[in-house]
Parts: sequence; C-alpha cells; structure tokens
Amino acid sequence: MIIKKPTVSVVATAYRPQNWLNVYNSLNYNKAVDVDFIFVGPNTPKFSLPENFKFIKSNVKPAQCLEIAYRNSTSDYTINVPDDCVF
Repeated sequence: MIIKKPTVSVVATAYRPQNWLNVYNSLNYNKAVDVDFIFVGPNTPKFSLPENFKFIKSNVKPAQCLEIAYRNSTSDYTINVPDDCVF
C-alpha cells in the first residue's frame, strides 16, 4: 500500500523580498508533507527562488493578493502565514 504524502501550499502577501528566504527556511524543514510557497506582491525579488517557491507580481490590495495565491495553489491544503512585514 502506497501512502501519498499530502501537499501543502504556504501562501502570503509579500512586500519585502529580503525576508522571504527566512520564512522559507523556517517552514520548509518538514518532511512529512510536500510544501510549496506562493507569495504575491508588488516587489520582484532580485535573487533566484527555490524550485518550490512561486512569486506572482501584483499591485493589488493584500486581500486580493491572497485570492490570487489561493487560485494558483494546486495543493491538497493551504495555509496562510502573516505577510513578510511581520516576519
């Protein structure tokens, strides 16, 4: 019997790209589930993102950014984390 690991998308509004990898590193250690990250916001990072990290550029309000992130998730579950200004 093959047990499929669940997939989880971590979604957030994102404003400060310099903080993103700290969030990624603090949440990506779990091996019980497959995790991907979807951040949506106005500022494009000036560094390459890991394979399981997607950034979507958008100049809309935070609630609309979250809607964009949720619509782009293909995971079994989603979790919203506070925006990167909090971290």
